[in-house]
Amino acid sequence: MKFQLRCLWYRSHLQKLLTQLTALGLDALIDQHPHTITRTLRSYLDSRLSMARRVNAQLGYFEWAKETLRSEHLQALYRGDGYELWYHDFDPQGCKILLSSAAKMGREGELELTLVFDGSVLERLAFTMIPDGYRNGEPCLWVGGIQGMQHQREAARSLQHKLSRLRPSAVLITALKALASAWGIERLYAVGDEAHVFSAYRWTLRKRRHRHYDHLWREHDAQRVDDGAWALSPSLELRSLEEVKSQKRAELKRKNQWRSLIFAKVCERARCLTDQNLPVQESPTPRSNGLI
Repeated sequence: MKFQLRCLWYRSHLQKLLTQLTALGLDALIDQHPHTITRTLRSYLDSRLSMARRVNAQLGYFEWAKETLRSEHLQALYRGDGYELWYHDFDPQGCKILLSSAAKMGREGELELTLVFDGSVLERLAFTMIPDGYRNGEPCLWVGGIQGMQHQREAARSLQHKLSRLRPSAVLITALKALASAWGIERLYAVGDEAHVFSAYRWTLRKRRHRHYDHLWREHDAQRVDDGAWALSPSLELRSLEEVKSQKRAELKRKNQWRSLIFAKVCERARCLTDQNLPVQESPTPRSNGLI
């Protein structure tokens, strides 16, 4: 009943969305996945957005996707075919990062990065491309959510050990920065605790947010933009060995090697999805002491 009422109340917005997606030649995709345009009926990407701004955000993503991604790859992403961005064989377990449409986290983003280890999903990150409201309206990357699987903590610890204590969330954020580099996106923003799509709910849906986002983005040297958003550096900045005690430098060196390897491979694979010859950051370098 609530769904029908929302459709009636926002029918002009939905009609605008449908008309413009049809003009982009995406009517077949919408026919196959009609739930895509109804995501905007409720809180979407940022709990502070009005219906008009939610529609504009989704249109911004599809305009970017139509212009940037090859048609066959865009269709494949929405068929549920995960596109493999990185794989490593730890023998006997394998680890991979997949890119797909955000079926599980559709209100938090249009695309999803999934970290899979030994056949089990450990972590998901939802993101999208929207016009940058903080700058000049050019496409920027917006992270709407990142969630670990609560029942896979033991597997997550096992993978973290194999990756020299690199956390699953850090693996996905590294892959995200590689996507931005490969696709020529210069600005990355991430949702804060106050603006997460489930933050406005009193109890039931609010429990879906297990992550403390403000704390996570501080760990990754993000800068607060406002009460509900953070700005992430688009480049991969590796910690200098001089920043840590001598007994921890070997581990940090291995961790930096893992991040560099993941970044380079995701960049390479992500460029295969596009029709453009975009510049890619070739080699991340350690940051200097005291700089973010």
